[in-house]
Amino acid sequence: MNKEKLKEFLRELNKLEIKYGIHISADYREEIDYNWHEEPYIGGIDAYLVFNDEEGNSMTEDDLDIDNLKDV
Repeated sequence: MNKEKLKEFLRELNKLEIKYGIHISADYREEIDYNWHEEPYIGGIDAYLVFNDEEGNSMTEDDLDIDNLKDV
């Protein structure tokens, strides 16, 4: 990947965040499982993007009810 292209992409993304007042972050859910001794362990992690507005509201892609971002 070209570093300069990535830097330009991040600059443009920052401008969009400022323009729309929506900031992108990430979060995750841990999938807890149990072994034979009933001891919990993390069986998996589900990472996802979170979109936050200036009022502290947040949404994820799942909240948009779309099957494919290309359809937006």
